[in-house]
Amino acid sequence: MNDSYLILGAFGVLLVLVGMIAFVGLLYKGVIRDEDKDFIPDELEERSKRVVEEVRDVKNAVVNVKNQTGDILDAAKGKKRRGRPRKDGNK
Repeated sequence: MNDSYLILGAFGVLLVLVGMIAFVGLLYKGVIRDEDKDFIPDELEERSKRVVEEVRDVKNAVVNVKNQTGDILDAAKGKKRRGRPRKDGNK
């Protein structure tokens, strides 16, 4: 049983090494674009930037929902709607 773990571990290390060699080979041949040579494919960098933008948008939407929740509670209590203040200062 101990030998099977050793063989499995060696196979895992070999698999990782083959994957790394294939990745570097594809980078060298230009199949995977990496303009800034940081070993992170450009496509992955662009997608991660897009994900960060979407997370920021979702965060802002959640904050807006949180702010609106107070208005819903006030309406349920029968309070008058405040609305948006006018720019000229008149009511």
